[in-house]
Amino acid sequence: MTPENDRSTHYLPKLYTRNIPWGIFAVAALLAASVGGLGIAYGDMELKVLAFAGIIGFVIVMAIYQKPELGAYLLTIMVFTNASDLMTTQGLPSINKPLVAVIGVSIIANYFLQTGKFKLPQMGRAEWTLLLFYGVIVSSSLVSSDLGDALNVIIDVTKDILIGIIIFVTLDTREKWETCLRVFLATMTIVGGLGVVKMMSGTEQTFLGLAQLSIIGQLDASGTLRYGGPIGESNMWGQVLAASVPLALYQLRYEKNGRRRLLALLASLVLLLAVIFTNSRGAFLAMGLILPLVALEMKIRPVQMMVGALVIISMFILLPSNYTERLFSLRAVFQTNDEYALYQDSSFVSRNNQMKAGMAMFWDHPFLGVGFGNYSNHYWKYASELGLVNSTYRASAQGRKNPHSLYVEILSEMGLAGFLTFAFFFFSLFASLWRSYKKYDEYHIHTSWTSWTVALIFSLTTFLISGMFLHGLLFRYIWVLIGFAMSAVAINREILQAMYQKNQIQWQG
Repeated sequence: MTPENDRSTHYLPKLYTRNIPWGIFAVAALLAASVGGLGIAYGDMELKVLAFAGIIGFVIVMAIYQKPELGAYLLTIMVFTNASDLMTTQGLPSINKPLVAVIGVSIIANYFLQTGKFKLPQMGRAEWTLLLFYGVIVSSSLVSSDLGDALNVIIDVTKDILIGIIIFVTLDTREKWETCLRVFLATMTIVGGLGVVKMMSGTEQTFLGLAQLSIIGQLDASGTLRYGGPIGESNMWGQVLAASVPLALYQLRYEKNGRRRLLALLASLVLLLAVIFTNSRGAFLAMGLILPLVALEMKIRPVQMMVGALVIISMFILLPSNYTERLFSLRAVFQTNDEYALYQDSSFVSRNNQMKAGMAMFWDHPFLGVGFGNYSNHYWKYASELGLVNSTYRASAQGRKNPHSLYVEILSEMGLAGFLTFAFFFFSLFASLWRSYKKYDEYHIHTSWTSWTVALIFSLTTFLISGMFLHGLLFRYIWVLIGFAMSAVAINREILQAMYQKNQIQWQG
């Protein structure tokens, strides 16, 4: 049996085992059920809810201790439904932080029980450059004038990066990795589908908060609130949806199972519609640039490309004009003789001003920036100095200001150190993924695996393209995709090493 077909193979060092005796868990479960049962039977309503939640939580914790990859699946669902934040708005406790802690402890505990020692996973160039980038994040945060605020920012971004690291460490085989990507795609399709139903039906139902309108007042061309998904932020949610589309398209192209292929078709249509409903021009432009590249890489025939183009055009024709008018306003960006129309777009003017302020921060603080997460704290000072706002408006203005560009965000908040380490990290990640893809292609193996890998490259590229117009280094969604990519790199490394060793042994024999 070859290593790539051995489902029991762990491509990362064996960080955990499935052989922990269930007896201990069974006794603990009976004890928890007894205590919880008494609370449900004799307590007041609040105690009943807490007791029931405690039992469910205990079962989940024990399952994760036995199989940490279950934690990665659950964490993926929690992140892309924004369930933890939705629960905290209802006065319930946060779930993501305890879940991250439980999975982390389970990884360490399982590995120690198996080996009696601790050992870090094998680290390649991508992992080391990520560590370097994180070091710059911490260093730039410490130059902030408000160290208390800087500490909160560091804690938040550390939590988000840890989510990606957990995905990376727990998905240590090809089967787990593919399963988690399918969980991600199914989650995005269901949540995006709820948004499509909401927008097409006109219902006020938010489906437990999974299909919200913009909670920060983002409007479409008709002046109505735009679709913002479970996070209630149209541009950010559009960015996440757009990054999901390549994964659905590659499944549609290469999946051999008929039922899964039909589901991939449904996912592709739902995600495309959901992106349109967000009215995010940055996300739509990123998709418009990436889809032709996807078609070329897939070697799609001209007839198939025409059918796909007709499907997208039909979507625009059938949708009400308020969903498409704002997207079509992108024409002004490419019409050099229509400068007046461009500067009449209030959104463009606002973004332009915020980018100018961000670049001014960079020129004043070129090495480490003004501090990670500190753009908004410095915006009004720089906007006034540049004459972008008058003193009266500044005095009355409220709320945070954002750079509206990932790259301006990095330059202004982290300087050249942040920009170069960020670029080097993604270069290393893409180079590792592409190198393994070409090796698989050379040896004609792993057709389904390589299709997932290439789809992930395009997903991350979609995020980076949309990042020209949208900020979001703090957003946990991109770190999950990065975790998928780093896991793929580690798995590829071990598969190829095993394959080379096997071929060498056969050649020597």
